[in-house]
Amino acid sequence: MTRTARAKNRATFAVTTFLALALAEGASRFVVARVTPPGMRFDDAILYTYAPRTELQGMTLNDVGCVGDDALPGKPPDAGETRVLLLGESTSFSARYVSAVKENLARAHPGRRFRVMSCGKPRYTSFVNRVNFERNAAVWSPDVVVWYGGINDNIYNSFP
Repeated sequence: MTRTARAKNRATFAVTTFLALALAEGASRFVVARVTPPGMRFDDAILYTYAPRTELQGMTLNDVGCVGDDALPGKPPDAGETRVLLLGESTSFSARYVSAVKENLARAHPGRRFRVMSCGKPRYTSFVNRVNFERNAAVWSPDVVVWYGGINDNIYNSFP
């Protein structure tokens, strides 16, 4: 094989490899875009979150992409209002969970108003919830923070 033929073969191989990788990348991006729920945003520190007002699983998320009452960033709590921030995993990603907490608090403390927001999501671990807490506590200034979880730390232990 001549030197020119070898160079031509290498160039053909390089171009073919580049085109195959570009096609695989494009196909991967297309598949991810098709199966990613609307409003989902990927985030290195907390895996993913949702955009504000995303409609998902029969719920409309609040103004910061969590379940429950709006966070109203920058607005100080009203007098007689207690803000409760719920953190956790898939078990806390539920409008029923938020309603149950709110109803039980109202029953236990008549005359007091409660604003309850849950920022837990499926696959969240204690590390992710710590980051989530640091972000949301600064925005919402909760009076009470509750973390409900633990199993994802055992299942998804490969995350930091």
